[in-house]
Amino acid sequence: MPTDRKAYLRAYYLKNKDKIRTYQKKYAVENKEFLKEYFKKYVRENQESIAFNQATYRANHKLERDAYAYQYYQDHKTEADARGAVLVTCKCGSVVRSGNFPRHRNSKKHIDFMEKMEKEDEITPPS
Repeated sequence: MPTDRKAYLRAYYLKNKDKIRTYQKKYAVENKEFLKEYFKKYVRENQESIAFNQATYRANHKLERDAYAYQYYQDHKTEADARGAVLVTCKCGSVVRSGNFPRHRNSKKHIDFMEKMEKEDEITPPS
């Protein structure tokens, strides 16, 4: 038996890992409502320190996050380009790339056409 408490606890955990995990899952299921309220209360009472810790972490790991985001973009660039390159036909008759569709909906051409269609619908009686 190790004399160091930390080593003893580590050895105990490794030996009883399955039993500990089973107990933790069972406890979480049986005390779901209590845990939900407990963590809500914790967040409410420690909101300032949580926000401070998050801001500190973001500031200290900015370069890592930027590098990860850049690498993710490089790895998935073709997929993103393919999604944005799909052609969509709008109600106004224009054919636009799906990536530019929100911009198209705000265009003068689209707005004028849709207003014209609404006026025609108001004038034309239902068949």
